[in-house]
Amino acid sequence: MKNIVILKLPMSFVDELLGCLDNEIDDWEKTKNYLEGNMDPDTHYVRECNDENEAEQLKNYYRGIKEQIKKQINEQL
Repeated sequence: MKNIVILKLPMSFVDELLGCLDNEIDDWEKTKNYLEGNMDPDTHYVRECNDENEAEQLKNYYRGIKEQIKKQINEQL
């Protein structure tokens, strides 16, 4: 990690951020499934990327952010 930023936020804000990260993770999982030919008919859209590998990488990126936030929350409790 290049720079470390320490934020102090109300837990309600953190919960919102975690929810947004869940949405990103879901979107990239749907995109990966679409690119692999496993499209769920209830999926309304997918994200733009080059291939399923990039979609997987982005999903894992957002999952990593979420895990770091949750880890830091647990360390403070």
